[in-house]
Amino acid sequence: MFIEMVTKNLETKAMALMIAVALWYYALNEHSGKWSCYVPVVVEADDDVAILNEPQESIYATFKGPEKLIRDLKQEHQSGNVKAVCRIEVGADSTLTEREFKIQFKDARDFTGVPEGVWLDSVPSPEYIQIIAMRHSARSLPVKLQTEGNVPPGYEIVPNSEAIFPAEVTVKGPKKALDAAKFVYTKPFRISEWPTLGGEKVSINDTIGLEQVLRVQTPNGEKTYPVTCEGTVQFWIDLVRKREEITISKIPLKVLQPPGFPYAARPVEERIEIKVRGPKAMLTKLNNKNVTAYVDVSGLQPTKAPHNLSIGYVLPVEVQGKVEVTVNPAKTGVDVLAPPKPPKTKEKPPAKQ
Repeated sequence: MFIEMVTKNLETKAMALMIAVALWYYALNEHSGKWSCYVPVVVEADDDVAILNEPQESIYATFKGPEKLIRDLKQEHQSGNVKAVCRIEVGADSTLTEREFKIQFKDARDFTGVPEGVWLDSVPSPEYIQIIAMRHSARSLPVKLQTEGNVPPGYEIVPNSEAIFPAEVTVKGPKKALDAAKFVYTKPFRISEWPTLGGEKVSINDTIGLEQVLRVQTPNGEKTYPVTCEGTVQFWIDLVRKREEITISKIPLKVLQPPGFPYAARPVEERIEIKVRGPKAMLTKLNNKNVTAYVDVSGLQPTKAPHNLSIGYVLPVEVQGKVEVTVNPAKTGVDVLAPPKPPKTKEKPPAKQ
């Protein structure tokens, strides 16, 4: 009798448990939800590890679970807490060798920000994230100033005026990128926004940070590699008012000769043409009447062929040092001639007596 009562009691409890499980399963499926979204990929690695490729930015995943948890998941996603985190562990011997990682997300617990009780309904797309990494090496590289925007109107950069200190910095990054790179660039300097202009010449002196990437030219175009270079550099660069170029034609060529020069000197070309470069305001002051061109015939002797003489120039005082002659005939021919001999006179025969 007792055994029969115990047996019936166990059967009743088992039945109740089965009913409870069935009700839970029914309720779970009856009130479960499904939601798909793009999950951003975050790569985590030590500071001295370089990621050589550009991993997938996000993966598409479908989550399933109770409606309340799905609502919580949506809020976490909206807050930016749902992420696919790829943690990279690179051995100390990977300085020279690239290492490839293929990271899969098979379970909802592989994501951050996903409430417990939510699971993946299917395999995310793509199925895995490919990452190529290696440990950093170090190298000293020259620094090159990077300017952004146009030079302020009316000005131009003085050629070869750029100077940077320190001229080289230590860069840590992938060895193959360090070997191929020629420079590390500064962050862009917005030259168009420099405030102190107005003079004929403007010297810019400022400090600026460095780009944390290396640019390497490959057969497929420019490729960038993340690197580390600490500190800032100081740079100098000069601007001058924009220079134009004009042509001055028909400049008389003068002949300089010492007093008492016994010969006649005549240039092959009596007028020449030159090109002058400088600020527009200075160029407007020049013409073929106030620009002097000359040759010096001192010490020369008559010859059958013209002498090949260097041409000198004298510019007005107010433009000297502000403009330059860019194209000009450096030399010209000058004939030096002996004076003609007086004609011989015939002696008249004596008159007959």
